[in-house]
Formats: sequence, C-alpha cells, structure tokens
Amino acid sequence: MRSNTAIKQHGFTLIEVLVGLTIFAIVMVGFYTLMDYGTKILSDNRARVDAIAIANKRMEMIRNLSYDDVGIASGIPNGTIPQTEVVVLNHITYTLETDIRYVDDPFDGTASGSPPDTNSADYKSVRIEVTWSRMLINKPIVLVTEVTPKGMEKTVDGGTILLTVFDAHGQPVPSAAVHIENTDVVPVISYDTTTQTNGTLVLPGMPPSIETYDVRVTKDGFSTDQTYEVDPVANPNPAHPPLSVYLNVVTEASFAIDQLGTATIRTLDQASQPLPNIDFALHGSKIIGTDGENNPIYKYTQTFTTNASGEITIPDLEWDTYHFSIDNAGINYDIAGANPPLPITLDPGATQNTDIALETPHANHTLLVTVRDQNMVLMPNVPVQLNRVVPPYNGQKTTTAWGQAFFTPLEQSDYVLHIEVTGYEIYNELITVEGQRTIEVVMIPPI
Repeated sequence: MRSNTAIKQHGFTLIEVLVGLTIFAIVMVGFYTLMDYGTKILSDNRARVDAIAIANKRMEMIRNLSYDDVGIASGIPNGTIPQTEVVVLNHITYTLETDIRYVDDPFDGTASGSPPDTNSADYKSVRIEVTWSRMLINKPIVLVTEVTPKGMEKTVDGGTILLTVFDAHGQPVPSAAVHIENTDVVPVISYDTTTQTNGTLVLPGMPPSIETYDVRVTKDGFSTDQTYEVDPVANPNPAHPPLSVYLNVVTEASFAIDQLGTATIRTLDQASQPLPNIDFALHGSKIIGTDGENNPIYKYTQTFTTNASGEITIPDLEWDTYHFSIDNAGINYDIAGANPPLPITLDPGATQNTDIALETPHANHTLLVTVRDQNMVLMPNVPVQLNRVVPPYNGQKTTTAWGQAFFTPLEQSDYVLHIEVTGYEIYNELITVEGQRTIEVVMIPPI
C-alpha cells in the first residue's frame, strides 16, 4: 500500500518579500544619502580651493598696486577695485567682496583723542571675502591684510566720520551693514561696509562736504535707521539730515536698530465677537522731521483693514509705541477699550497681540477710563462714577476684565470722575471731556 507523504514546499510569503524589499530600500537610501553627502563634500572642497585661489589672486593684485591706488571704486579710500565682483570658475559662481578702509591707529593718537590726531588716516586695511553658490557650510574664505605707505605716513586731506550703532537697550550692534553715499564730491562715494564688534565705524580721510553724506544702517532681521534729505514737500525739516565733514574734524553720529517684531490686531464688537473689515490707521511714535507747520512727520504710518475674521497680522515692525485710530464718524464706531490698553507697545523681536473693542453708534464726545494699581496692574470690577451737576449727569460703570470703563454719549463739558476702592485712596478729580478722551488712573494705597 502506497503511503502519502507530506511534501514540505519551501518559498517566501508576500509579507516576507515586502519586509525584505523595505530593508533593502532603507539600506539603499542610506547608502545613496551617504554617497550624495560625500559627493557634496568633495565638490565643496574643490570649490573652497578655487575660492582660496580667487582670494589670493585679488590680494596679490592689491599688493602690486601703489599705495595711492589701493581703494574701492566710489569708496573711501577711492580707487579702481570693485567692491563686489562675480567670478565664474569651473561652472561655479563666486562672489568676491573687497573692503578697504583707512585705519586710525591709536599708536600716534586718534581723531577723537585729546589732543586729536589731525592726520588720522594712518594706513589701509584690506579684507577680502569669497562666497559661492551651493556652499555646504556657511564658512566663506576671508583674507585680511594691512597696506602701509613707504616711509612716513602720508597726509590725507579730509575729516573723519565716527558712527555708533546701538540697539533698543543701548548695546552695541556689531556687523551692522552701513551704506554711505555722497554724490556731491568728486569722485562720488557709494560705499558699503560693516560696524566693528563694539558697534562703531571709524572712517578717516572723508572729503569735506556740508550735509551731503547720506548714511543708512541696517542688519538682517533688524530695523533700519538713516539720515534724511531735505524734501520741501515730504520732509522739509528732517530730524536727522545728511552728515557734514570738515577738514581735520571728527563728525560723530549715532544710529539705533534692533530686531523686527510682529503685531496682531483683532477688532471686536460690543459682545466681544469678531468685527470684520474695519479700516484703521497705525502710526509709530518715532519722528523723522516736521512739516512746514511744525507738525511731526512719523517714521511709520500705514493704513490697514482687518480681514473677515476681524484680524490682521502686521510683520516686520520696528520696536516702537504704535497709535491705533479709526474714522469714528465714517464707520460709526468708537474705541471702547483695548487689551492691552492702547497705544500698542512693541518690543524688539516680540509678537504683540492686541484686542480692540469698538462700540456703535459713534458719539461726538466719549470717555475711556483705564484703572491700574500702584504696580501698574489693570484692575477689573472697579466701580467708576462720572458726575455733573448742571445739567445733571450721573453715570456709573464697572471696569471690564481689561480694567476699563467706557462712557458714551457725553457732552463737551467738565465732569467729576470718582473711583473708590477698598484699600486705596479715593480718586476724585475734575476732568474735561472733549472728543474721544482717554484717561488713565493709578490707584494709590493710603500712606
């Protein structure tokens, strides 16, 4: 009798095949990534060698120039060397930056010393930087050298510009980009450079010229500060006009820049619901000049409209105190409160969210009262009374969670504002209400 013997078949299931393919794919991806990274390293090393050659070639060319010819085209000192040049080598694009400036060496005194060194352009400093496309790491090739005149130092007719760049806290800003331009001298000056580690920039050998040196200072991610030309229409009386340079005199100027911030503004109705499509104006407090009637010209002033959700985000704002305003009669709303209270204070690099409550209908005369304690903390649920004898008016409100009370409509008149809170001195003052008035009250504990 023939017996049936079970035959065991060998093979791979579908799951085993998929697992194997996955492992193979992971290994191949890792291998490819390693090979690709290795190729990039080799390519970057070759590019770095070429960049060194480009920098050395430019440095050798400068060393072969006479001392008087060592300078930047339209720069200080002036010469024929371009400040920025593009070089293509082995299918790679290189950017060659050359910075040449006079050095005021303290060995024989400085232009700002006592007594001042009237010949402060002692020698020249040369800095060459080469960057290229597809740099693997942000480490450019940099060569630095000094070029001195043969024999005694040469006399350079001119004055000195001493710039100081600081941030909102008065700290120096190193590596700030400085652009100096003067089209009234021959040859013209259009020069880009950076501040030193202490936030200063000393430029000896500047040709004398009266209020013609335009200066602009900035940095990546920072605000901009600058001088302003006289404009009979836009800015007839600039607060920071172009600089003047006098022979053998130091001209000092300061500029303030800091990180940019963001402001998000939300407009709400009386029920604290989003109020869409509200037009408003925003202007800062920094002034760049005055008009013909001595009215301030603000550095920043813009108009905006909140979106369908009653919100707008405004990026790249300089640190400042910003004032929010609306066309009260035009849109039939008044500002009934804000959290935090207006104006909007924006710190460097910060994001400030502000909710603004609007109340309708618009009234010609209103009063918005903000109540704080001695530590400037907003005080909610505080009873606020506004009274007038003739004609009689007795209004009482309780401050909101934002520490504010809004009275509307009112007449143009004198009122008594009375606030009484346990643990604080009674506030009782005569105030005048005209237009949309705001007042801030600080409650003081008894002595």
